[in-house]
Amino acid sequence: MRTVYTTALALLVMGAACARVEGADGKEGEARGKFVKLTEKQIGRQEYVGIVVKQERGEPSTFFVSRRSADLLAAAKALKPGQLVEIAYVAEDDHSFVRRINAKRAGEGRGEVERPRDDIRALQAELRELRAQIKRLAGEVAELREQNVRLRRDLGEGAREGRKREGEGKEGEGDKPREVRREREEGREPKEGRKREGEGERADAGKLPDGLRGFRGVMVGTVVRKAERALVLNVEKITRTWKESKAENPKAAVGKRVHVVVSPKYDKDGRHTRALAKLKIGDRVVVEAFHFEGEALVVVEQLQKAER
Repeated sequence: MRTVYTTALALLVMGAACARVEGADGKEGEARGKFVKLTEKQIGRQEYVGIVVKQERGEPSTFFVSRRSADLLAAAKALKPGQLVEIAYVAEDDHSFVRRINAKRAGEGRGEVERPRDDIRALQAELRELRAQIKRLAGEVAELREQNVRLRRDLGEGAREGRKREGEGKEGEGDKPREVRREREEGREPKEGRKREGEGERADAGKLPDGLRGFRGVMVGTVVRKAERALVLNVEKITRTWKESKAENPKAAVGKRVHVVVSPKYDKDGRHTRALAKLKIGDRVVVEAFHFEGEALVVVEQLQKAER
């Protein structure tokens, strides 16, 4: 953005070089037209810069400025092609020597600084709107960060619950029958059953399959383990994949166990938590889950027992 100033230069020729221009024998005059270009010429022993002006009538005329007249020379070099210019001059020996230059752009007044135009006010309005957008985006970023913190907390709670239950039942060989009864009462698969399947303890909360990262859709699976706000699902099939899904190969999860959590953000009425509480180990469930980050999926809209 730049501020446009009206160039109003009223400069008097000074010095010995100007004495001949202001001599009593010279004829004074004024010319008005559009600036064309600058030229150079030596007159006598001095060097001059010529200002070529296309007047409203007639052929272009050249008006000379001595190189010793620093102010006039600077004003001449500041002219732009097509710029309106008024020149006061003295004619002598078939040459016109410049006494004063008034230069301005079309539509400008003389000797006045131009006020802000409509385009400047429009740019100022755009700047205000840009600042408002930045403020809104900052608020959205803060909200996303809060959601990320809550999701990480939910994932951490689910992982801690899983580790806690993995550590249960290690009292001794004589306590195994009581341990099995307690696990069954809590709706969890007995540890002995898991060992017969040949699955290690850490496989229940294993790494999310790479092909499932960014997944958004619906899957069917069997509940292997569960906590208050999380479960481990043995995926049987992927029934639907939304167009927003970024997963490269969702079917890579089939036959594997994935960690699924219930986030407060998508469970404001508590229906997912209640549905999870009713599920038992071995139940087939349908779950609509999204992957945002980390090694777990998040229940979004659907969590219910599947029909056999």
